[in-house]
Amino acid sequence: MIQSNLELAMCQVKKNMQVKRQDGLNAKLIGLLEAFLDAGDAVKRRKTDNSIYKDLVNERISIGRAILELQELNKRQKGGWLSKRLARETH
Repeated sequence: MIQSNLELAMCQVKKNMQVKRQDGLNAKLIGLLEAFLDAGDAVKRRKTDNSIYKDLVNERISIGRAILELQELNKRQKGGWLSKRLARETH
């Protein structure tokens, strides 16, 4: 039963980690728009990053929480953040 639960959890983690590939005109437009907006998003990510480190130093958040928040920022840096945000807002 433990092995079964572990395999199920690992499948879910792998599924969440995969970036869904979109084809077509909408995906290309979103990609172009994301490339254009990425400079502004990079500034916002850096400000958030600095804020997380300040909160960590001032002991307002735990090390575990800081790690999770920084991992989310790193995922957003790799691209696809705009399509994820649009998908989240439409649902």
